[in-house]
Amino acid sequence: MDFQAATDAIKCRAFQIALTSSARLWYRRLPARSISTYSQLRKEIISQFSSRHYDRKTATHLATIRQKEGETLREYVTRFQEEQLKVAHCSDDSAMCYFLTGLADETLTVKLGEEAPATFAEVLKKAKKVIDGQELLRTKTGRPERQIDQKKLNQEKRKADSKSKDKGSSSSVSRTEYRRSESGPSRSRPYERYTSTTIPISEILTNIEESGMEKLLKRPEKLRGDLEKRNKDKYCRFHRDHGHNTTSCWELKRQIEDLIQDDYFKNGGQSGNKRKKLAREARREVCIIREQKPTCYIAFSDSDLEGVHLPHNDALVIAPLIDHVFVRRVLVDGCASANILSLPTYLALGWTRPQLKKSPTPFVGFSGESVSPEGCIDLPVTIGQDATQVTQMAEFVVIDGRSAYNAIFGRPIIHSFWAVPSTLH
Repeated sequence: MDFQAATDAIKCRAFQIALTSSARLWYRRLPARSISTYSQLRKEIISQFSSRHYDRKTATHLATIRQKEGETLREYVTRFQEEQLKVAHCSDDSAMCYFLTGLADETLTVKLGEEAPATFAEVLKKAKKVIDGQELLRTKTGRPERQIDQKKLNQEKRKADSKSKDKGSSSSVSRTEYRRSESGPSRSRPYERYTSTTIPISEILTNIEESGMEKLLKRPEKLRGDLEKRNKDKYCRFHRDHGHNTTSCWELKRQIEDLIQDDYFKNGGQSGNKRKKLAREARREVCIIREQKPTCYIAFSDSDLEGVHLPHNDALVIAPLIDHVFVRRVLVDGCASANILSLPTYLALGWTRPQLKKSPTPFVGFSGESVSPEGCIDLPVTIGQDATQVTQMAEFVVIDGRSAYNAIFGRPIIHSFWAVPSTLH
């Protein structure tokens, strides 16, 4: 509250208009002549009531919000939104990911799986349509909504039990292979609860790909819907399509939960038995003969100078794909011993500081100054076009400092791509 061209005395007298209950009672009990200025009054009331304010919670608090057994979809949505208001800062992607993690309603889950939403607002819009349909069904049948849902869950449980009996104990096909070969995609096996992981599902996908376990995942089809209406700034590495981020991919979360339930992971990591199994499989595959890459001779000619204004001393600056996003002003520096990514560029790609790995040593500049990196991260890098296009994972050191370039490709990337850069051409 504030009044233009009003004295402190008027402000102090009018202040009680905005007070209610205990605050107004406290105001009336102030000793006479104890307040001299309006600023002093503000300090007194803040000191009196600041301890009653609840602490703002972090975004991870939303991970604890789960749809309870017997709780209707409307009740779950309302409770989630109430808890979201208590969070100080929560991105749209995080809210959507936590909402879907705690969701147990099968109807909404199937609708979201058919066409992945791009924003949390779209999730709530689809949820409202499902809620309206469920309440209409409840009106027609005369049964409470939770009874309808419970009956459906019981029917599905009986179907699942009958399938497991038909399978028999003598089958030599593992649970994972059976589910992927006979039961189709993991979407046919919804979960009421999902195991909490210590790292994002996008990082789990990277670990699966690097550890040779990618064959355990069933790659889904391209996303449905009009491509022009999707958010092209968001890319899913699992669907290999635009529309949503990998961290909010509902299909990937289902299949990771399949692996967790099949004991392939424990506490977000690979279990000891599965590591031994994969090691035995790797030993059996040592004898596989790999085709040797053909030798490619690289040479520069005058034709490579077309469009280049000579003489020049310009640096070699390119615009590759980093994490499936075009990044401009990337310097190719053969003198750099590491690949460097600026912190603003790292954050613009949608990553956060907690997702960084620790960097072992600081960097020493040309003049001897030391720079402590924010951390390291492995990202996919794509260079080239059409038939000459190559994509590889590369480790970047993230540095918070002033730079004319968004990223620097050092010797690690140059060598891994078998590239021969020429600053002249």
